[in-house]
Amino acid sequence: MEEWRKVRILHDELGDPFKIMPMTSAAVSLRDGVNEAEEHFQSYMGEYGVSRKFWPVPCELTYEEMGIIIGNAFVLAQVPISQAVSLFSKIRESCNEKGRFPNRKSGILKYESMFLDSCTVSQIEAIDAVANYFKHYHEWPESWDENEARDVQKATLAVVKELGLVNQALTDNMMYSLQLLGIYDNDLPKLCHIVGEWRENLAKSFFLDPFIRDCLPPQIKPIDLLV
Repeated sequence: MEEWRKVRILHDELGDPFKIMPMTSAAVSLRDGVNEAEEHFQSYMGEYGVSRKFWPVPCELTYEEMGIIIGNAFVLAQVPISQAVSLFSKIRESCNEKGRFPNRKSGILKYESMFLDSCTVSQIEAIDAVANYFKHYHEWPESWDENEARDVQKATLAVVKELGLVNQALTDNMMYSLQLLGIYDNDLPKLCHIVGEWRENLAKSFFLDPFIRDCLPPQIKPIDLLV
């Protein structure tokens, strides 16, 4: 396949907002699920609620269910992040000026992503790390000591600890993570919107490279990036 054609196909997939729509629809279902669980939780708690140590078993189980549903939303949003990292890396290989663009996953997750307040973690980094936390925290050292962790565990632990997550608090951590991202009222589809906007920004950034810019149809080139 000619290089320009390969670049165009990869670039179209990276920047196409329709690629996110099925995942956003799935996130709507998850939002409905967590809203339903929250209603059940409130019915168990009553009008004024009780201290956590006095929660009945159904209340505890429903609260854990809420955390699991939110965790699944983070994993859902992680899928297009992983896809984007792969697409970005492949397009970068065709660039004339590769040095403009990060070449490692850690750098790509920061690139073209907004940073959270009061820390060095980007929104995309946070979504990816929280998804990894949800999937793998049972495998982590009980102490959450980074020195006892291995490979990806160590990197993820460093990020989630900077975010402020704590051990043995799954649902609290999930809800707190949403708040860090500016997501309230269980608006889980917003996770996919954040990822979708980032993917579009990644695609636009490649117009900075002369070769990539020349491979793409002129009608989609943003005028403010043309030189």
